[in-house]
Amino acid sequence: GGGGGSGGSGFTASAPGGTVPQAGTTSSPGGSVPGVIESLGGMHVVETPGQETIEWKGLPHFLASLGLEKYSSVLAAQEISDPAGLVDLTDEDMKEMHVSTIGARRKLLAATKRLKEARVVVVPDQDADLADLLS
Repeated sequence: GGGGGSGGSGFTASAPGGTVPQAGTTSSPGGSVPGVIESLGGMHVVETPGQETIEWKGLPHFLASLGLEKYSSVLAAQEISDPAGLVDLTDEDMKEMHVSTIGARRKLLAATKRLKEARVVVVPDQDADLADLLS
C-alpha cells in the first residue's frame, strides 16, 4: 500500500462570520439640536408646525442683525437685495465679492439656509411708511 500525505502545507484564508464595522461610521443617539426662536436679520421668526415663517424687513435689517451691515453696499453693488437673491449665494460668490472672513461667510450662509427653508413674508419697512405718511 501506498501512503497518502495530508495537504498540510496549503494556506487557507477564511473570512470571519460577522460583519466588520466600516471606518468612519458613527452612530449618534437620535437627538436633535433644540430650536431657538430669535430675531434673524431684522426678521421676526415665528415657529410654525413643519415650517418656519420669517418676516423680511429688508437687506439692511437682515445684515445688521447678523452684525454684517458693512457688507450691505457689497451686496447692493451685485444687485442682491431680497431673499431670492441671497439664498443662491455660495461661499465662492462671497469670496468673489470680497466677504473675506470665514466667520462672516459662515454667518451669511447659515442665515441664507434658514431663509431657503422658511416661508418668507415680506414686511414693509415701517420707517419708510411713516416717512410717506408725513410727506
